[in-house]
Amino acid sequence: DDFTSLSSFGSVDQVAQQTILPRGELNMESTKSVMLKAESKKNAYIFDYKVTPPNLSETHYRTVFYLAQGATGGAGAVLVTLTAQCP
Repeated sequence: DDFTSLSSFGSVDQVAQQTILPRGELNMESTKSVMLKAESKKNAYIFDYKVTPPNLSETHYRTVFYLAQGATGGAGAVLVTLTAQCP
């Protein structure tokens, strides 16, 4: 129950640059990441992107960051994330 809005983490573009796109740099690999779309919609950040690890084929992902009301009924919310591999 620490967060009152997604902007607590930064704008949708800041979150994309800090968590979604630098996959290779975080793992010390030469992974290529390309953001296709990043948008803020209905209390959620939605990311559509492709990742190509070294020596592997490209994979398409969609990730959603969403703030759900906390179970304790406090003022804050709980961050829920979901990532799906897409065709």
